[in-house]
Amino acid sequence: MRISGTSRPADSYLLRELEFEGMNRCFDQTYAAPRLAGDTQIEALCSSMRQYALKMCGTENERAAVKTVTKSNLLSWGILTEKEGRILPTNAFVLLTDNDFLQAKIQCAVFRGTTRGEFLERREYTGPIYDQIDEAYNFVLRNIRYGAKYSGLYRVDDYELPIICIREIIANAVTHRSYLNPGCVQVAIYDDRLEVTSPGMLFGGLTLAQMREGYSRPRNRAIANAFTYMKIIEQWGSGVPKMLKACREFGVGEPEFLESGMDFRVNLYRESADFTNHSFIMERLPVYGTEKQNPKGITAWPAVNNTTQTVGNTTQSVCGPTQTTRNTTQNGGVTTQIPTAPMSDYDRQILQAVKDNPFISQRELARELRWNVDRVKYYMKKWKDKGGLRHVGSSHKGYWEVLVPME
Repeated sequence: MRISGTSRPADSYLLRELEFEGMNRCFDQTYAAPRLAGDTQIEALCSSMRQYALKMCGTENERAAVKTVTKSNLLSWGILTEKEGRILPTNAFVLLTDNDFLQAKIQCAVFRGTTRGEFLERREYTGPIYDQIDEAYNFVLRNIRYGAKYSGLYRVDDYELPIICIREIIANAVTHRSYLNPGCVQVAIYDDRLEVTSPGMLFGGLTLAQMREGYSRPRNRAIANAFTYMKIIEQWGSGVPKMLKACREFGVGEPEFLESGMDFRVNLYRESADFTNHSFIMERLPVYGTEKQNPKGITAWPAVNNTTQTVGNTTQSVCGPTQTTRNTTQNGGVTTQIPTAPMSDYDRQILQAVKDNPFISQRELARELRWNVDRVKYYMKKWKDKGGLRHVGSSHKGYWEVLVPME
């Protein structure tokens, strides 16, 4: 067969994929022989999918619209199949539960420079593929710069790359990869770019131009159905145009899409944001699970030290992690500032959980959000430092107050 202008023998997995495509079948909707799925396993998956969908909701109205997943849903989506009166698991069921496929994992690494010459950090994530997406996404956030952009009088905290694009790229790689291909999804961070490589070329004759316009031909229909319900991906194909728009609004270059041999690759370049008209502080985020913090002030942009800005009768003091003020209240001529900042999905989730239950502990938050405790501690400290979260009373009998306006 012809690949990248050269002729080479077709690999066995590629022949199998062509066979599936010719019969209009999907690997993920095929019975995962000789496995069986009991009612307990099926109910657990239905519950996990619903809890994940609820976690991804940003408002109460969205949560109220999330329907319960049933066995019938799993059958219609191709996550379960029926043969001779028996309900059997498909490969998608396995990928969403125990996932013992050796190739169904994500490898993440940080490299020094712009080539794969020297590792600075590497991780490998296994387990249910939706959990892998979260882990890889957090890995990227831990290893790119984060800080404040100053425009006029206001400071806005953000990552150096649009996080909506980071998550979309990783989610697409897991959703649309070839699970017949023995390779795994790879997420690599270089000095100049984020690179995500997914096994398998574009499916069904889809071209790069069509993909950019929003066309989609899902290789894994059952996984796409599940991820759409779980709010990991939107309607098929809409994610790429949304990602291109987010990059333009953020001020970074559009992602670079490449077919490389038998893989599909997306590059998102790090240094192309236009910071010419802003002062910008960037810092590395702490790594979850470690006590040692990366020092603040490691930056490729001009640092802004403690600064006091006076506007009328209002004094804004800028120092430390974040202070963005949008809402104020008057009290005897003194302006009390309510700190606000752009929120990620994780910010909204933890603040909403604390607002719903002010007496909740960090371990209870971890169980409720299905996070590890270190991630909970990081976000709690982040919002305490911002002034958006305050603990009242003793450590055992006190409660939390959310001071930041919820978006």
